[in-house]
Amino acid sequence: MKTLLIKSLVTASILTTPMLFSGGCTREVAHTETDKPNLLGGSTHEEKTVYQNPDGSYTTQSEKHKTN
Repeated sequence: MKTLLIKSLVTASILTTPMLFSGGCTREVAHTETDKPNLLGGSTHEEKTVYQNPDGSYTTQSEKHKTN
């Protein structure tokens, strides 16, 4: 009886371990950066990052910085 319980616990832990590592992480799939000079001096720096969420959807984050 004890060995059956131990075997079922070991089997359950082996089956659930990959689920712990597969969810909850957002990964970066694309990243671009550009620098463009302005007409009156200075420059514009743009960054665009695309992330893939654990559910398979995508999120885009854009940032734009201007310097004089």
